[in-house]
Amino acid sequence: MSITTTWFNPEQTVLLTTFEHDYTLIDYGQALKQQRATIAQMNHVVHLVSIFHTMPTLPRAGISTVSKMVGTIPTNEGLHILVGQSMFFKMLRSVMQRMYPDAHRCFLPDVQFATSVGDALTLIKQYEHEQTAINR
Repeated sequence: MSITTTWFNPEQTVLLTTFEHDYTLIDYGQALKQQRATIAQMNHVVHLVSIFHTMPTLPRAGISTVSKMVGTIPTNEGLHILVGQSMFFKMLRSVMQRMYPDAHRCFLPDVQFATSVGDALTLIKQYEHEQTAINR
């Protein structure tokens, strides 16, 4: 398993995590917990961009494990953008919406899908532009 997390930019507004080789949804959940601990220490909005080169292995408990990953979301967490394997995660999102609506409402509204990091950065720029317009 190889999961790496680094700051994408010097301003530390985008946290980039890359998932390679063998990892499970439990590994994803642990990485998410660490990302959120990092974000909670910051005093500005931080977006998560996760790159998936392969599909994760589902744990035996499957979807119920995913629903437990929601945890506490820092108030300064921005978008959570998933790059790659979007069909798998879209299906997972659909199942969570039906089976675990509370987790879906809490976690998934700000999850976006992108085909590349460049597309993810475009989504972030659009989001920040919309937030600026709302806060005026």
